[in-house]
Amino acid sequence: MVQYDSNVKVLAPLTHCCIEGRAKLESRIQSLRAGTQTNLSGGVLQGLKLHREGLRNTGKVVADAGDLQRVQFGNTYRQLSEEEQHARAAEHFGSGSAPPGAIRKHEWTLELRFASLEEAALVQRVVYTLHNTFA
Repeated sequence: MVQYDSNVKVLAPLTHCCIEGRAKLESRIQSLRAGTQTNLSGGVLQGLKLHREGLRNTGKVVADAGDLQRVQFGNTYRQLSEEEQHARAAEHFGSGSAPPGAIRKHEWTLELRFASLEEAALVQRVVYTLHNTFA
C-alpha cells in the first residue's frame, strides 16, 4: 500500500489478504489523510517497485507468475472548451448552482485492462472513490 501526495510513502508492503493481512491493511487505510499535491506517477512507480521486489522475494518471475493476475491501470484527461464546461455544468448541476469553486475543466477517463478475458471475468466490480475534498 502506497500513500502519495507531494511525498510517496509505503504504508504496507505486499500483503497476503488473509484475516491478519486484511486487518493490517484496513488499519493502514484508516490512517490515510489528505495531503498536498497528487504525485500519481510517484505512487505508481513505488507500487511497481514493491511488486517487482515481492516477485523476487517469492522466487517467481513476471513471465511465470501463474497465480498472479496481470492488470494495467491508466488514466487520461483533456481540457474542456468553455462551451463544453458550461454544457457539463448544466448536465451535472441542472438548474441548481455548482458548489463554490467547482468548475468542470477536464474530462477524465480511467481504464482497467486485463491480460485475458478469463482474468477480466474474475472481477465483478471496480469502484473509484475520490477523496471527500473533491466537490
